[in-house]
Amino acid sequence: MVRTTSPVSTAICRKCKTPKARSIPITKLATRSITSNKPARTATPRIKPACRRWSKKRKQDINEIKLKVEDQLVHAHFEAKAAWDAGATEAEMKPILTHIRHAQWRWDFSIASHGIQMHAPEVALRILGTALDQAAQARTQLIRLLATKGITTEVKLPDISTKEKAQLALGMDMPQLNAEKQEFLKTVVPQWEEQARKTGLLGK
Repeated sequence: MVRTTSPVSTAICRKCKTPKARSIPITKLATRSITSNKPARTATPRIKPACRRWSKKRKQDINEIKLKVEDQLVHAHFEAKAAWDAGATEAEMKPILTHIRHAQWRWDFSIASHGIQMHAPEVALRILGTALDQAAQARTQLIRLLATKGITTEVKLPDISTKEKAQLALGMDMPQLNAEKQEFLKTVVPQWEEQARKTGLLGK
């Protein structure tokens, strides 16, 4: 149910998602029959356009702050690496890593649901806001720590503009990893499938 400050704050999800069926003349029910998809699409012609406009705007808002969080997290991770390389201790890094971890968790939790912009947009924006705050705290502490290690200039990011370049920047040996994956698929997965067949969990 959508109960928010949106222009369609009185809209209920099932008005668009489910068609109406009548059991008796005075009773209106919502049916979830998959054979009734067409009525569902035309059930509320006045509400749906407004819902879609509102949902699109919310999606843009969420995506905007999501990208900001991602940018801060990327910088924080590479700045943390620079701190480690400069001789930072585990005790010095512990609060910083906690902030990074909390930012990462919140980022992941808030965008894991692809329909979050419709079902809980305010929640997503609030959690992403706290993620941005956590990442900012991590970077603030990193700047101070790096300064004590003699690093006062900006930590430059490597080129991560493509998936392949990002993998290279992270030191991932993709040929080796892909080879290990293929070996896993050839050796381990067949064993799992055989066990599943024996226990009746997988058809022959």
